[in-house]
Amino acid sequence: MRFSGAPMAQRDRILRAMIDYYAGGETPLLERMTRDFNPGRKVGLVVNSYAQVRLVKDWLRRRHPTLATRVIGVGDEMPERNDGDWITAAQVERVGLRDDWCALVFPMRALSRGVNIVFERGPRRRDALLGTLVFLTRPHPSTESLDLVAGLAGSATLAFDACRFPGQASNAQVATAWAQARREMMRTARRLLRFPLMASRLGPLNEPFTADVMVDVLQTIGRAMRNGCPARVIFADAAWAPMSASTERRRDTGDSSMLVKMRDILRARLADPDPVDRELYRALYEPFLHPLERCNGVRFPDGDEADDA
Repeated sequence: MRFSGAPMAQRDRILRAMIDYYAGGETPLLERMTRDFNPGRKVGLVVNSYAQVRLVKDWLRRRHPTLATRVIGVGDEMPERNDGDWITAAQVERVGLRDDWCALVFPMRALSRGVNIVFERGPRRRDALLGTLVFLTRPHPSTESLDLVAGLAGSATLAFDACRFPGQASNAQVATAWAQARREMMRTARRLLRFPLMASRLGPLNEPFTADVMVDVLQTIGRAMRNGCPARVIFADAAWAPMSASTERRRDTGDSSMLVKMRDILRARLADPDPVDRELYRALYEPFLHPLERCNGVRFPDGDEADDA
């Protein structure tokens, strides 16, 4: 089911249908996933906002009450009724002391980089507590976010600072080059600020847009890899690879799929011509690239897809 990019009037219904899939039945999939991959580890349901966390929790309470209290919601404010199934972002690290839950639903950017979700005691102490991550939605910057613009401005500044001018270049020539670089950056910034960010319409800016988002995606996945633990990641939203999810089963490209673009970005970084940068990128990102290259169900443009599952 496609959530991201769907008409606004339909998104709540689509998200509820996703929850029905994972929470329905006598033995809900959310419960089974704590036993079938790496027994004892929990499930993380990743959404984009606190409002979506509230929608998920409200739907569970109304349609799946026996499971509702076993799914902990991370909220920006606590509801009047809280049976221990609501916590703040500041309390997330303490969930490892509890064993009365099966899943944690949270906005991807709600947890700061220093927050770890690990077993607090026992033989698995300090291991990742989350074993399966389900991205119910494809992440997208909020309308007021300036992260992409700021990142591009910083990148352009570094690029200009690294420019080498001929020894005989005059101050006027340097000033002219600086003014030209500034005009180009301002043109890009105005475009990004004037229109809604839509990856399919960004053209050459699709790569920095995806790179900006994927930092948070990989950081979230990294929470389930803490201490070298295996992790399972499910991209539930069809918007991650819309061509692959369509009935025609066409191939996705970097322009249509964030997963394909993420793979392409990682491949390029791991083949960086600078040997020092290449080794750094390999140390940081190789554990993410190889599983992504084998992502079941994604029909990559070069035919590298794994067996459909």
